[in-house]
Amino acid sequence: MSQTRLGEVLGGLGVGLLALWLAHVARRHARWAEAASSRPSQRRGPAAAKPPCAAAAADPTPHIVLADIARLRSNLEALYMPATSLVELADCWLRVEGLRLPAHSQVLAAQAGVLRDFVLAARESGGLQSDGGPIDLTPAFSGSSLAAVTCLLHFLYSPAHADAPTLAALERGGQLVSVARLAHKLDAAAVLQAVEQYLLGMVGSAPAALQAAALQLAEDCHLGVLCSRCIALLSAQLAAAGPFWRDVLSHGALAACRSDSLAELACQLAETVDAAAFSPPRLFNVRHAPGGGAGDFCFRIDDASWRLANRCAPVLSPWVSIGGFEFRVWVYMNGNVDGTGNSVSVYLYCNTEHAVALGVQEVQAAYEFEFLDSSPRRQHLLCSGTQRVTFSAQHDNWGRAKVASIAELQRPDRGFIMDDTVQLDLRTAKLCNAAGNPMSGAGQPAKRRRGTGAGGGTIAATIAAEAAAQAAAAAAAANDEAAVAERAQLYLPRDSMLSSADARVVAANGAVLPVHSQVLALASPVLEDAFNVKREGGEVGPVELHHPFGDYSMEEVALFLRLAYSPDQMASSAELAPHSALLPGVVRLANALQASKQVLP
Repeated sequence: MSQTRLGEVLGGLGVGLLALWLAHVARRHARWAEAASSRPSQRRGPAAAKPPCAAAAADPTPHIVLADIARLRSNLEALYMPATSLVELADCWLRVEGLRLPAHSQVLAAQAGVLRDFVLAARESGGLQSDGGPIDLTPAFSGSSLAAVTCLLHFLYSPAHADAPTLAALERGGQLVSVARLAHKLDAAAVLQAVEQYLLGMVGSAPAALQAAALQLAEDCHLGVLCSRCIALLSAQLAAAGPFWRDVLSHGALAACRSDSLAELACQLAETVDAAAFSPPRLFNVRHAPGGGAGDFCFRIDDASWRLANRCAPVLSPWVSIGGFEFRVWVYMNGNVDGTGNSVSVYLYCNTEHAVALGVQEVQAAYEFEFLDSSPRRQHLLCSGTQRVTFSAQHDNWGRAKVASIAELQRPDRGFIMDDTVQLDLRTAKLCNAAGNPMSGAGQPAKRRRGTGAGGGTIAATIAAEAAAQAAAAAAAANDEAAVAERAQLYLPRDSMLSSADARVVAANGAVLPVHSQVLALASPVLEDAFNVKREGGEVGPVELHHPFGDYSMEEVALFLRLAYSPDQMASSAELAPHSALLPGVVRLANALQASKQVLP
């Protein structure tokens, strides 16, 4: 078709479409005028002019009702065309889920860049016949649902209808993400901008799971402002949650995000955590009992009244070394399992990985919990009673769902709650030595400020472990700063990330590699626990991990870190081929850190 003929066709269609639209508007105004004249007149004072946003605020009714899509399957053009009479001028069509939808190429081309190119290409190749045959746009909408296509067509015909009430209705109906992805696919910039503005106003008060979902949508649709906003909000929520971050957001929700977003999130988290967004429970009266006898510690739980009355995440104490082994306490103030709502549930955890590293497969202990009243003479007591248990890799925690009655703790005359704080005391007596053999010393937890129990064989193992750690730390201190920076280039996505590294791992021969604890915590639950132990134990400065990295060469550790930081860039066999000699060691390291699924391609 010649350009002259094409211009005549396009011009004729444009004039006809404009004339029909103006006639439709004229008929609508005529109906409004007729309706207004038929209403009884009422005397009113001068009406104040409403701002444009006032009408939207007064009428929050959405312009799209998703239920109508199923109800009007035989007349869907009524859901997106301003007037059904416009069907007569339709010069293109698309087929979705077996239904043929008419459309107007000029309207779609004006709102969506991909459709503009598609229409022009179809006309140049004869898609629009000389007799006015319609263009088939079906390939441009392939893979999209009928609901998503109908909603997007409505916005393309009526861009002003992409307002907050309508987008909120699509979100409630589960169609907002699909419409946004289709708008991005077709380069419908106005629709994408409306979606981004709506989400920017919504994510601030949304839970972390919705913020992560909005972040993934922003990544896929290249919405930079929304992406930055979601990362900032997530970093604040995760930092405030501290070790309870899994109660705020699942690991899978973060794993679905892109690596560059995760890296930025890690940097912001490091800054937020350094600003003390989370404070672990306070410990006092700690008796470590390094000789293997009885020990105890007490910690305070803040916001006690709210926690007792509401279902919330458990309170975790930091890891505390008692008798050469590491213990921590989990407290469900509003109860857990059959104690929910009526009793405080308390559980004692043993760091069995640390015990295995000392050569002990099982740790036998007797322990008891006690809630302390605030009176000087300790007139009231809530005690769990003594329990004798065996901790192992298969059973790393023991406890009771009903340790103390919530009603009893809340009694004001008992004094268990003072300044909205509850004090919990743990007393434990370890009943095995470093070799795992039963001790003949003591079998009951010692009462506070009375004997410390008999010694065992754990002190030698503990001193040996500490000496090895100190030797490794000395080797790490000898690392040249330039050499460390050079190693970091092997795995960090950007050189600028080196300055925000908040941890170090030490490979064989004392080679130090700076890392970001949040990035590695996302890749490995073992590393997540290790970082939490260090942080909650009050360790100051960059966290340093030797085990199990010290069993692997610097090159193997660096390749593992590269896979952890940029898994999408190392997914192909071509990328891994030059490192084939290192892969067996990397696989063993990933398995040891339980990171195979997250790291290995």
